[in-house]
Amino acid sequence: MKHLLIASLIVAVFVPFLLNLCFGAAWAEFGNTSEVSAIASTNVLGGADVLAGTNGGIIQWREGGLLGSYGVLDGLPSGNVTAMANDPAYGLAIGTDSGALLVSTSGIRHLDASNGLGDDMVFDLAFDPDGRLLAGTLKGIAIIDDIGGILLNTDNGLPADRIISVLADLDRSIWVGTSGFGAANIASERITLLTTADGLAGDFIYDIAHDPMGRIVFATDGGVSVFDDLGIRGFRPPEDASETAILCLKTTTDSVLCGGPAGLFELAGDEFQRVQHGEWLQDRSVQAITTDSDGVVVIALQPLD
Repeated sequence: MKHLLIASLIVAVFVPFLLNLCFGAAWAEFGNTSEVSAIASTNVLGGADVLAGTNGGIIQWREGGLLGSYGVLDGLPSGNVTAMANDPAYGLAIGTDSGALLVSTSGIRHLDASNGLGDDMVFDLAFDPDGRLLAGTLKGIAIIDDIGGILLNTDNGLPADRIISVLADLDRSIWVGTSGFGAANIASERITLLTTADGLAGDFIYDIAHDPMGRIVFATDGGVSVFDDLGIRGFRPPEDASETAILCLKTTTDSVLCGGPAGLFELAGDEFQRVQHGEWLQDRSVQAITTDSDGVVVIALQPLD
């Protein structure tokens, strides 16, 4: 197992097939002074690289070490990177507290409150199947195409304006997560709301993903919830865990990795269990998970307060 040490943050890298064994492998370290808030994999900037979005810009890393860093002087709207999304067909989107940047083969596009975002504060990003960029912002969800963007918020029936997580569903609807008001599904003619009253584990929806079976998985302040035609089922970290929140999700070929202050967990079907690990995860919170273009999983860890 390989890991990057970035100041108060660790990025752990492991080969997926080791997941069903013991997560054991060799380790390496890399140091930096920035706090990481998002990670993504991309070849947009050249090579099969991992990008770490930090409060000091973007760090570009490839196996073997640091390749470079990018900040405001390189074109970022702000050095405080809050979200990233990558799609080989549509490019790399970078969100900050001062707008977003879309890097693709057709060029570089700056987005802010004046041209589609609705607000400069970006919490999450995703691409839908049609290549539209979905941006969760302080004032709603922005849906941006080549022409412009539209903003949906409480004026359109959403439960809150602050959208902290987004997901493009397989049926071309959009899921959004809020800070304390549950989740909402946006379809062509309706908005469906889900909260703890409907069975969600929590109303703070930090991340949303599909599992390998196509079910919707929510990372909440009360654990993980799975939503499908059978209803909603919840899974929580064990009773001895000091925190129940799950902050991030990443779908692999046969499961969903779930991370938070209580550590790293694996959701496979309806089995939810802690991933066995060594001292590297002790007293650290899993902040973000991604996979690179070679299928290697990358985990960002941060020491608990």
